[in-house]
Amino acid sequence: MIRVTSGPSCWRLLGHRIGCRGYQTGSPGLVPGSRQGNGLLNAVVKVFSTQNTPDFSMPWQNKPHEYTTGSGFIARTPVGLRVLTNAHLVADTTFVQVRKHGNSERFEASVEALAHECDVAMLNVEDKKFWANSDPLVFADELPQLQDSISVIGYPTGGDNLSVTSGVVSRIEMQQYTHAATSLLAVQIDAAINSGNSGGPAVKDGWVYGIAFQNLAGADGIGFVIPTPVIHHFLDSVNSESGYQRFCDLEVKCQDMENDHLRKYYGMTGHDSGVLINKIAPLSSVSGLLKPGDVLTSFDDVPIANDGTVDHPITGRINFQHLVSMKKVGEIARLGAIRDRKKIQLNAPMAAPNYLVPVHSFDRDPRYFVIGGLVFTPLSQAFLQEYGEDWANTAPRRLVNTALYDLPKKNLAEAIVLADVLPHRITAGYQKLVDLRLLKFNGVEVRNLSHLVKLVQKSTGRFFRFELEDDREIVLLADTTRRASQSILKRYRIQAPQYAL
Repeated sequence: MIRVTSGPSCWRLLGHRIGCRGYQTGSPGLVPGSRQGNGLLNAVVKVFSTQNTPDFSMPWQNKPHEYTTGSGFIARTPVGLRVLTNAHLVADTTFVQVRKHGNSERFEASVEALAHECDVAMLNVEDKKFWANSDPLVFADELPQLQDSISVIGYPTGGDNLSVTSGVVSRIEMQQYTHAATSLLAVQIDAAINSGNSGGPAVKDGWVYGIAFQNLAGADGIGFVIPTPVIHHFLDSVNSESGYQRFCDLEVKCQDMENDHLRKYYGMTGHDSGVLINKIAPLSSVSGLLKPGDVLTSFDDVPIANDGTVDHPITGRINFQHLVSMKKVGEIARLGAIRDRKKIQLNAPMAAPNYLVPVHSFDRDPRYFVIGGLVFTPLSQAFLQEYGEDWANTAPRRLVNTALYDLPKKNLAEAIVLADVLPHRITAGYQKLVDLRLLKFNGVEVRNLSHLVKLVQKSTGRFFRFELEDDREIVLLADTTRRASQSILKRYRIQAPQYAL
């Protein structure tokens, strides 16, 4: 199980803030500098995005608008010509425009599909004039080779015109995608890509081998590209009947089996290899199939080495989680394992991971519940990020541990936190109890925010009793609290949302 965090990191997204396989017919465009190189450049666009991010510390209001510029390109997708770019450029967006190379006119665009996990978004433009004389770029089917020369095209900060930078492929492996803290395959290149390059194509011999999306802060000439297998996974999913499906994860915690004593204890011979399953998430799709103590030896008949890697024709070795992430939700994977010193085969359905605390909360309004000045909201990493980029060290330790290590269960779908105590005579003395998790209401364990709302609405007792972690509690007179709630909302200019009472 890959536990991820979008907290403090040395990775940096490449948007500039101001204050394909089966999808294309015909031959690809030529490289820049060739006779038809302008055709390739003309497919690259500049993206202008206005983003309005919610304030998760005061979830009834938004932060000031931010204006971001980045790059994108025209490609032929399963649903026709579209502009592809990065999801982080259009997350929480209220208005998007695109401008073609060599053109002064901006066209309004809409976000048709996006996947925050792989940081890819697909835009559409209704104005047919935008698509006139468009020569879409073509995706390569395979990964680039190490030391291949790659050109990154986009609109980095420092100028308004198109920029082309070149470098070589230096590494291909699983990396953390900063935008949504997902571990997926990424291509590392030494091209000089900077803020504003986000969403631009990485091309070789006229073929698109990826999309620029982040670099390594503090390191010169280290940039990262979303490779075509990840992009194809997104496009195939968008074209499916069920729409975009997230990337799969076994949700298991594994341990390498490189120690001979450990291998012998679990009955492995000299020819056996694999990883030890230490823990399985309660809601994982393999819960009940795999068990702690199993040695996972293969995935879809591909042998897993004792260090958790599998053979790859280009990278040499890569973590077996790459095979898992490339499966589609609902597909069946063949798992080889050793259990009680016997070899077994299992057919396991693939599914996206479940999180007690969401890793990202883009493109949706925060949910909250206000009762008598007490503001409750589901704990999320977006909430913790209000403590700053170094939230893993600056946010309350209990909440950080919950976000990083706790798992959802059948009777616990969300962690509810007391986000604020609005000063009022009925909340006097409770202000210091903020940032504590709510465990029970009137003796009943709270499963999620909707459950809390129903418990409060159906309560007929004299008191509202909220039991918090750290053995703290809040008690309010029910009738007094109900009468005061509307005046508290009005005093603090809170528009009554679905979950306000």
